[in-house]
Amino acid sequence: MAEPADNGKLLRDTRGTGRLGGTGPDLAHALQQAIASRLNLPAAAGLAARRPWSMLASRAARADDICHIRPG
Repeated sequence: MAEPADNGKLLRDTRGTGRLGGTGPDLAHALQQAIASRLNLPAAAGLAARRPWSMLASRAARADDICHIRPG
């Protein structure tokens, strides 16, 4: 599931996709590569267990970077 968010952001729930697409960081890296190759744009990714934390992580991530806030 993916839902658009503000300022060109996309929120995606990746719970339960480990066997199909890998871990959250793996999926974020694959999405970054797809965006870079198809659109020639840098992409930042924010990962966290909860939506509010993932929004903070996406704000902290720089272009072509992944910011991962781990639980605990």
